[in-house]
Amino acid sequence: MDEYQIRQQIKTYVERKIHEFINNYLCKYKDNIGFLLLYHLIALEKEFISSYPSQGKVEIYRSSISWFIGQIKPRIGDEKLDFRFNQAEFDYYCENILPVINNAYSDYKVLKEIMDMSSVTKSQLIELSPSVYKLINSTVWGGFLKEYLYFNGVHDKERMEYERTVKKQPVEFLTDRIKNSREKNLKGDINRIERLMIDVNKDLLELCYQSTELDLSKIEGFKSETIKSDKSLLDLISVFYYFSQVRLETYKLSLLDSPNDQALLITFNKEYLVQKINRITDLHVEFIKKCITYFSFDGRGTLLEFPILEYNGRVHFIPSSFLLSDLQFSLTNGHYLKNTKVIRRDDSVSKSVVSEITSSLGGYNNIVVVEGKYYEFTNDVGKKENSDIDVAVYDRNSNSLLIIECKWKENHYISVLEENYVKILDTLNKAYSKQLNKHKAFLESDLDNINSTLELTGENELRGFPQIFYIAVDKRCQLYIDNKYLVPLYGLLTLFKIHGDSQSLKLEIVIEELKIQNTKVDYVYIEENQKEVDIDSHFTLNTDDLNLDYDIDK
Repeated sequence: MDEYQIRQQIKTYVERKIHEFINNYLCKYKDNIGFLLLYHLIALEKEFISSYPSQGKVEIYRSSISWFIGQIKPRIGDEKLDFRFNQAEFDYYCENILPVINNAYSDYKVLKEIMDMSSVTKSQLIELSPSVYKLINSTVWGGFLKEYLYFNGVHDKERMEYERTVKKQPVEFLTDRIKNSREKNLKGDINRIERLMIDVNKDLLELCYQSTELDLSKIEGFKSETIKSDKSLLDLISVFYYFSQVRLETYKLSLLDSPNDQALLITFNKEYLVQKINRITDLHVEFIKKCITYFSFDGRGTLLEFPILEYNGRVHFIPSSFLLSDLQFSLTNGHYLKNTKVIRRDDSVSKSVVSEITSSLGGYNNIVVVEGKYYEFTNDVGKKENSDIDVAVYDRNSNSLLIIECKWKENHYISVLEENYVKILDTLNKAYSKQLNKHKAFLESDLDNINSTLELTGENELRGFPQIFYIAVDKRCQLYIDNKYLVPLYGLLTLFKIHGDSQSLKLEIVIEELKIQNTKVDYVYIEENQKEVDIDSHFTLNTDDLNLDYDIDK
């Protein structure tokens, strides 16, 4: 057998094991909608609360649970099962079943790596002896700590502090309501807060609106085939945010006495919810229904993009799916995953990357910034070319020029924390072959082209060529390979922050920092984690990644 055939047999074996696990699970719990759908949500929310503020493990759980529900939900029969929460059942699920689901999902992710024989992050298959092979998957590192930079607002501390202040206001409102309560007992306080699920408080709703608006403002003017107005979307999501904030607070209060895990699941009759949102917001009923359908999870994406589960005429969701949803990412990714067209995408989604770069450079007196500069020219083989430069940044002090091609691709992630390097590499290569190389040919063929791009005339014109550096910038992803640079937006903005003061930016140092970025791929094998797997009596596979143990009856 050649390498491809060996990899294919490994893939087939793992797929069969996962398929058997899912079939056995469906057979065992076919009459229990808690095990089939709803305990997954409650367990995810409980993990969110127990691990806060660290969210890395929660997002792994969210991805694995989303994957598992996506496998189960389409295969649930026509029988309408009623949900009755059982604490003993739920505890059993958390202790015995959730870890197995995570193992199965981990193996499912390895499937993609098994068949990767050509990408920059391809796995290694090593023949140790006849009929014995070792599979080693890659680890990618290098570049910016992009999640840390983004979630901690390193590029704009003032903005981050402002956003945190706004996000805390709904919680502070509820805290004050408890402090001012006349009940003076825990049960009374819980009932007082829970009553807000029925009697909507307009002041709290406004605070939830402001919190939601912070996220959606980052893709201002967002419209699609489903969402005709970002204002209408804000009104709708603010209601879900409101319900989530209230229910989370009642659960936290219950922790002071007897935790009520069932309260972590928010459930409404769908028609009742539609009418309630209509009364609260005056949004059209059909728009509300259309949005609920859009936000309902059907196996595509994760519960972060699609936080609602519909079953048996009821709508189910958990607080963190709305409270944690970063709309600038979840909305754009969700529309891609459901093949829903974004109207004038370049005016909202793509332009937001350009806007964040240009607005961060506004206070430097030595910097010239130009965006969206169209040009035409005849290349060195006589072909007429045209394009537009997304952002050009020129430093008068160091005679340095940074040319930026802005990207925001929704297909760069397999799940919340797992990059699709095949797609990322494709984006990087196309950014250079289709845009940046063309910019380079145009700018470096004639100094007048640089002056016209930067709109410099008279005594401000450049007399000599500057140092020019070309990069692509993505909202989240990074890759540095073959002298090509895909830089995460918040990494670039952080460099601007570090190397700028109140008056000037040292762009030449920013460029030098970018030049040293490097993507590294390592292959680490942990011998103590090794399993020897008999692949259908054809050969033995040594692996430190695959679990292949999905026994829920231990």
